[in-house]
Amino acid sequence: MHLNEIHRYVPKCNRSRRDATQGRTQASPKGSVIEDCRALTREITRKFYAGLFWRAERHCSCYAQEMDAEFATLVSGFGGALLGAVVGGMISWVLARQSAANTARRDKEARNQEQKAHALRLMVKASLVLSDVVAIKNSIDQSLSEANEKGLSHYPFWRRVLPIVSSYQTYPIEASELAPLMEAKANEIVYAATDMLMKHSILVAALERYSEKRGELKKIMKRHTATEDGVLTSALTEDEVAEMAPYEIELESLIKEVRSRLEPIQNLTEKVTYGIGPAIQTHYGDKEFPVFVAAETGQEAPAAS
Repeated sequence: MHLNEIHRYVPKCNRSRRDATQGRTQASPKGSVIEDCRALTREITRKFYAGLFWRAERHCSCYAQEMDAEFATLVSGFGGALLGAVVGGMISWVLARQSAANTARRDKEARNQEQKAHALRLMVKASLVLSDVVAIKNSIDQSLSEANEKGLSHYPFWRRVLPIVSSYQTYPIEASELAPLMEAKANEIVYAATDMLMKHSILVAALERYSEKRGELKKIMKRHTATEDGVLTSALTEDEVAEMAPYEIELESLIKEVRSRLEPIQNLTEKVTYGIGPAIQTHYGDKEFPVFVAAETGQEAPAAS
C-alpha cells in the first residue's frame, strides 16, 4: 500500500471520531469505527511488510547473482593459478630430477675415471717391479753362468755373483690403488699386489746390503792377480782371511736370500701386472683400458695391448 492510500483513510477516521464526540456517530455495517481502523492498520502493516519483503527478496536475488558471478570469477582465477602452479611444479620437478640424474652420472663417470687411473698406476708400478726382478734374476744367472764356464762352480755364491747394478727403487703400498680392485672383487690381485710390494722392498734392501758388503771387501783384499780368462785372484794373509770370515758368511746368506726370493716375487708381479687390466675392463665395462700381456720368449719386457 502506498502513502496516498493511507491519507485517504485517515480523514475518514478523523470524521468518525468527531461525530462520536458530538453524538452523531453512525453504526458501521461491519462493526465499530475502532474495529475498522484496526483492520485498516493491520492491512496497511501487511502490505507494508509485503512490499518490504519483496524489495529485500529482489535485492538478495540481485546480490546473489552478483555473488555467483564474483564466485565464478574467483574460482576460475584460483583454479587457473592452481593448475599453473601444479604444471609449473611438475616441470620443475622433472627438470630437477633430470639435472640430479645428470649430475649423478657425471660424478660416477668422474669417479670411475679416477678409480681406473689408480688401477693403471698400480699396474705400471707392478710392471716396473717385474722388470726389476727379471733384470736382477738375469744378472745373477749371467754371473753364475760365466763363473761356471771358467771352472769356478765349486766356489761359494758370493764369489761368483758380482755386485748387481739396480735402481734400488721401492714402491709404497697405497690404498687408493687397491680400492678399484677391491671394488671389482679382485681380492686375489689385491693380496698379490700387497705381498709383491712388501717382498720387493725386502729384496731391494738385501741387494743394497750385498753390494755394500762386496765393496767393503776391497779394503781387505789389496793384492790381486789377473789371469787371461778374466778371473781375479787375491793374495791374503792369515789376518786378512780371518777378517774376511764374517763378510763371507753374511754375503753368502744375502745372495742366497736374494735368489730364493726372485721366483716368488716374479710370480706375484706377473699376476698383478697381467691381471689388473682384464679385471678393470670387466668391472667398469671399459674395453679401452690397457692390458699388459705376458712377454713371449726372447722379449725383455711385457707388451701393452
